[in-house]
Amino acid sequence: MGYKFCKKCGTLYNDSDGECPRCADKTLTDEGMRDAVYDNRMSEEEIKKKRRADWKRLIIGVPAFIAFIYLVFFLYELIAVK
Repeated sequence: MGYKFCKKCGTLYNDSDGECPRCADKTLTDEGMRDAVYDNRMSEEEIKKKRRADWKRLIIGVPAFIAFIYLVFFLYELIAVK
């Protein structure tokens, strides 16, 4: 059981695992996730529109969710005090 040093990313990994797990993970996230999230039959323009719409929903949705949680706790405090 020996360890190897990856020359690409500088990670020490067990040689029984095969290739470097960090580099393999980057390959999966860079190439695989794009294919899994967006339909390959869509044109480039449709993919760009979908990505923009997803980012808009994320930018608006996360603060709205935090505000909702704050509102619930605020209302709970008002009710619990009385």
